[in-house]
Amino acid sequence: MTDRIVGVSEDAAALCRADDRHSADRIVALWNGIDVDRFDFRGPAAAPIAISVARLSPEKDFSTLLRAVWILIKEHPEFRLRIVGDGPDRPNLEALAADLDLTEHVEFLGERSDVAQLLPQAGFFVSSSLTEGISLTILEAMAVGLPVVTTRVGGNPEIVVDGGTGRLVDSGSPEQLALAMRDMLNDTDTWPIMSQLARQRIERDFNVRNMVRGYEEIYTELLREKGVS
Repeated sequence: MTDRIVGVSEDAAALCRADDRHSADRIVALWNGIDVDRFDFRGPAAAPIAISVARLSPEKDFSTLLRAVWILIKEHPEFRLRIVGDGPDRPNLEALAADLDLTEHVEFLGERSDVAQLLPQAGFFVSSSLTEGISLTILEAMAVGLPVVTTRVGGNPEIVVDGGTGRLVDSGSPEQLALAMRDMLNDTDTWPIMSQLARQRIERDFNVRNMVRGYEEIYTELLREKGVS
């Protein structure tokens, strides 16, 4: 019944093709974008602070992130994590943080309207998601100029260049996530380079103007196919 099906990442488009092979020729990928102008390039703060912005729900797997922090602080007791967002998992996550004795290391900020101002107060962004399309919060963090540590799921590898703009790890592994964050903390000299590359990547590939142009091209192509002038 549809003329085009748009996946917001190459991974999403591939999943659509696998689910409906008869529609494969009508499925295209078009990356989500953000309004880059809303996020001033500031670069990372020179501080052992990570920030994560997401809905506190099971697919975001914040329990793995908290367990990674528990591992990390044994070597970096100065580390702090700020979690921005709310959701059904918040009570359980706050209880887990207390059980792991992380109350001095993890701060739950809840819903905030000033994310663009909070991001540059951190040294890097971290995400532990089990699944993603194109994560707008990762795009926003990179637009500000933060290196990113995230899981190798969904569209994340299409955004984050491993070793270039951040680090990619397997999902569901506190050990891998802790190791990647430890490496980030131990190699702050690379943050300015990652910061510049992150901003350049967002401006080039994930600007909302590119997304709008892409949808316009899809509509124009469909109109031509149907003989509409």
